[in-house]
This record gives sequence, structure tokens and C-alpha cells, in this order.
Amino acid sequence: MYEFIDELYREHSAELTAALAVSTNDQQAAEDLAHEVFVRAMDKQDHLLEHPNPRAWLFRTGYNLAGKPLEATDPAAAQGQARDAHPLYRDVG
Repeated sequence: MYEFIDELYREHSAELTAALAVSTNDQQAAEDLAHEVFVRAMDKQDHLLEHPNPRAWLFRTGYNLAGKPLEATDPAAAQGQARDAHPLYRDVG
């Protein structure tokens, strides 16, 4: 019944949990959040089957549950730097 969710879990749960652990700085909270993401994924399986990027849905849901914007994992954003000030985006020429 939930084969698709099982596949998503096998492919992405470790990476999702690790990303949430970095975001929350709390391994137990990250594990709890990842669990909740997959519970919600089971409820939304029909939507996820047609979603263009289920992995992105998992990560967005995890960050939303953690109360952290995805951009908070970007070092420049975390330091309050504007995108233009980030060395990767500056005009070096």
C-alpha cells in the first residue's frame, strides 16, 4: 500500500535526518521531525506520486516542521549577507 513511501524512506531518510540535525542542532529532534515528515508523506501519497520532485517535498516539509526556512542552511543567509555580497555571486571582473 505504501511502497512508494517505503522507497522514498530508503532513498532519503538518512539525508533528510542529517539535514534536519544540522538545521536544528538536535539529533533527537531531527529524528522526530523526519518521522513526522514520512507520516505526512503517507497521508499525501497520492499527491507525492504525481509531484515533480518528491525529495524536495520531503525536505521542504521537514524544514517547515522545524520552523526553519530552507535558506537558513545557506551560510551566507545565516550570516545575514545579501546574495550580491556572497563571494559566489560577486562580479570579480
